[in-house]
Amino acid sequence: MKSIPNRTKKRGFSGWLIAALFVIACVLASGYLVHKKSVRQKKEQAVKDYQDFTVIEVRRSRAVDGWWMRSNPSASLEMHNLLQQKANYVMGLLRKHKDISPETRRIVERFSDIRAGAFVNNGYRFMNVNDVPTAPTGKAIGLCFIPEDVASKHLQYSPMWHVEANTISLPAFTVPEKLLVAVMFHELGHSIRHNNEDGRFKDGEKEMLAEEVAMHEFAGFILNHLTEGAYYTLLQKIIDRNKTESRFDVVITSITPEEKSLLYRMFDCENTEAPRAMLANNVILTIGFKLCEMRGKGIEGKVLVYQWLGLDLSPLTL
Repeated sequence: MKSIPNRTKKRGFSGWLIAALFVIACVLASGYLVHKKSVRQKKEQAVKDYQDFTVIEVRRSRAVDGWWMRSNPSASLEMHNLLQQKANYVMGLLRKHKDISPETRRIVERFSDIRAGAFVNNGYRFMNVNDVPTAPTGKAIGLCFIPEDVASKHLQYSPMWHVEANTISLPAFTVPEKLLVAVMFHELGHSIRHNNEDGRFKDGEKEMLAEEVAMHEFAGFILNHLTEGAYYTLLQKIIDRNKTESRFDVVITSITPEEKSLLYRMFDCENTEAPRAMLANNVILTIGFKLCEMRGKGIEGKVLVYQWLGLDLSPLTL
């Protein structure tokens, strides 16, 4: 008689195997969920750290920055004199530092005069002492100051070049000297390439992004010059300890509170918000650009860094 297999034992063994596999799957799934939660928390913390150091913090700037024009100015001789005084101060700084490089010299020689103006009733207005509108032309460039209420509405807390108006708009708060020199030469670097007198060069999106990279590098070069090399030295220290880190966002969030404080003191903006944010932008971009150079990423990598600054802070590998 043929023997009958012990199916009961086999079924028992199979049940234990299935149960064991189920337990292992649960453990792995739990581990994955814990890992996923950890990654999400780390990203949230990275975003928070980033926000504490960058342009986002300018939204709180009104409480601490020294605004000297808070709303639409009156067309008075007193206001005209104040605006011209502020513009002359900026022009004086540019002339003082015109010999930093051939490019700074070319800019100052091209724009030998600054016409003062203000944002009045939703438009730029340049006045002379007889209250007659006088738009900047020729070698004159407009410097239009934006009052606090307008800057707050449009969240404009840094200078901006406007081709059609031949004008740089600048929020009407005090910017420390070294930082002001750098951001003004940045915008004037745009203006010498795009204005109504000389024409406009390289207007395509790709070219404009490359120009933004070049102007931020130009500003970083000026900041470094004005600190006699201390600026690049500190940024290189941050880069050197992150040589093996491929994630750019992780490199940025590794900047210590002590390093941030040193950077702020270097440019006299530790007690500000908006100027600190201007500086933070250049710090982040300069580190990114230098990493691209070290890793052979070229202008394409630098453009990615520039675009990342205005995106959702997603992980960026360089």
